[in-house]
Amino acid sequence: ARVFAQTPYFRSLVVARRPADMLDQAREGADQLGADWVLITDGAGTLVARSDAPADTGLAHGVPPNGMPLGGEPLVTGALRGQVTIGFGVARDSLLFQAVAVPVAAPGNAPAGVLVAAKAVDDALARDVRAATD
Repeated sequence: ARVFAQTPYFRSLVVARRPADMLDQAREGADQLGADWVLITDGAGTLVARSDAPADTGLAHGVPPNGMPLGGEPLVTGALRGQVTIGFGVARDSLLFQAVAVPVAAPGNAPAGVLVAAKAVDDALARDVRAATD
């Protein structure tokens, strides 16, 4: 995720806040990373693109993003501070997922945004965790 988020082309899209192009990149990131979904925020933690739900950003109808704030989410907050953050969460009321959030920043600069890649926890992983933690 870090390598994907740090390419000059990707960083330039985040800095320019080009939502349609960022939606394409979110989908590409999900494919390349094997993630179930990828979301991208701007430097304030506002959702700009989400690979699996373009309607969340208004892109399904070709309009600018609705500005869904994610800056208060711990994963996003940590990445906006320049740290790679990892964690778990629940989506759609019952879907457990694991995620990583990486800052999108040129070396020596504050993050211009965040890329979050998430993968649903399947039965096999749940069994492995159960076996390891009893």
